[in-house]
Amino acid sequence: MTNEEVANRINQLVNEYQFPLLVLLDVQKRLSDSNCPHYAMQQLRYLENNVRAGMATKREVQHD
Repeated sequence: MTNEEVANRINQLVNEYQFPLLVLLDVQKRLSDSNCPHYAMQQLRYLENNVRAGMATKREVQHD
């Protein structure tokens, strides 16, 4: 997975799910500390694990 694909997947998860603020702040801090693609993948897995663990809730779709 490329760095762009990882970034897109992270953005997709953040838009799709409501994560605890501490999780988002932690991921943001870690991503700003490093440009390493492998480290970004770890952050993606962290978010995915939060989803699987039920720590993030699916956002409701807004209808116009």
